[in-house]
Amino acid sequence: LLQIIDRFILELSEEMRFTSENHTLIINNLMLKENFKPLLQLKKDSIEATFLVDFTNGLGKSDMQGQLSYCSAARHRLKSIINNANKEFEAKSKLYRILGVSLGAMFTVLIV
Repeated sequence: LLQIIDRFILELSEEMRFTSENHTLIINNLMLKENFKPLLQLKKDSIEATFLVDFTNGLGKSDMQGQLSYCSAARHRLKSIINNANKEFEAKSKLYRILGVSLGAMFTVLIV
């Protein structure tokens, strides 16, 4: 899902670069695209939804170059969130693997 948000920011910055449309109109048009439909179904308090709301609230507060810089900074912040989520996933998956092996060994000892 975070990769979808990254693509969304990338396409938004490209659209902003080549059009003078209102930011809200651009965002609405992007949200209607099929590959961004999952963004409409985000849980309200999820990390992804919070990031997306914070990102969209920051749009329209500076000139075009400022907006493109803002999009670039948001993509870097998103990559940091993705890296942290991957590290957390690896740590938790390792824990569950070890727990499964330990429980399997315990049952084996109990049976024997």
